Amino acid sequence: MKLIISEKEIAARRIAHILAGNNVDQEKVYGVPVHHFKIDSEDYRVIGLKGHIMKVDYPKEYANWFKVDPIELIDAKIEKIPIQKKIIQALNKISSDADEIIIATDYDREGELI
Repeated sequence: MKLIISEKEIAARRIAHILAGNNVDQEKVYGVPVHHFKIDSEDYRVIGLKGHIMKVDYPKEYANWFKVDPIELIDAKIEKIPIQKKIIQALNKISSDADEIIIATDYDREGELI
């Protein structure tokens, strides 16, 4: 199965319909729409994100930057904090079956960071 990840749900829907015409089924995985179709007997799934699905931050001990030596921030461990938990669950579930993942986010810095 090939998994296509887009930046937004509307983009996921459009990508699926451009590639497969009207031969697209939709399922919900943890409440998240996932578009499914076949091309030449190859299964495809397309899922849209909602912008950033995680954020990063320093641990709480670095919250007050006036009390922290800036040098410490260089080696501080960055925490990954889930924002869109349902989308992350859906991605984890469907990506485990993927042979190939295609990133179809916008062609800009923001799209690359997502």
